[in-house]
Amino acid sequence: MANIVISSGDLFGQGKRMQKILTLISPLKSGPAYETVPTNQPFKGSKVIGFFDGRSRPGPNYVDWRFKTAKTSIFAMYYERWVPVDINRYDTYYLDRAYFHIYELEDNRYPDALKEFVCLHCDPNESDQESHAGYKRVPHIHIKAAKDPIPHSHLSLGIDFSKQILESADTLFSSFQSAITLINNEILSKIP
Repeated sequence: MANIVISSGDLFGQGKRMQKILTLISPLKSGPAYETVPTNQPFKGSKVIGFFDGRSRPGPNYVDWRFKTAKTSIFAMYYERWVPVDINRYDTYYLDRAYFHIYELEDNRYPDALKEFVCLHCDPNESDQESHAGYKRVPHIHIKAAKDPIPHSHLSLGIDFSKQILESADTLFSSFQSAITLINNEILSKIP
């Protein structure tokens, strides 16, 4: 059985849930805009919920969507990828991944000059065959602004509580909200 399974009805409300969580870092009271888009990755019938500024319709590649944070020079990216539990029915989905990235604008003259520096990932259904599965299934941080091997390390935020975190979508996203709060308090709030 997959971890973090929700009904298609709950999937419909998932964007709103994350929008509320992302208000922690957004300059907008309502948080960044979002859109749910179909994808065939990793399987037919999968759906992605991606977030963006809302000023203009984003391009087709959700991993390129960005939104402003409360810090002028800092941008973020967030998306979730949900996969049908049964590829012949679309009534329940499992969370394949939830990825949150923080970028710093390196040069104001070039609005696309964004450098990734910290990521919060969660891959709740990582295969048991992967040696780092225990770290990746729960929210974990990557420090991209560091020297190798640190950017590729999975710094787990709840390894001792994996079972409780992966118990339901509510417990997982509560943990994710705590991690975003940590990033906001310990990193973003300290950027001038």
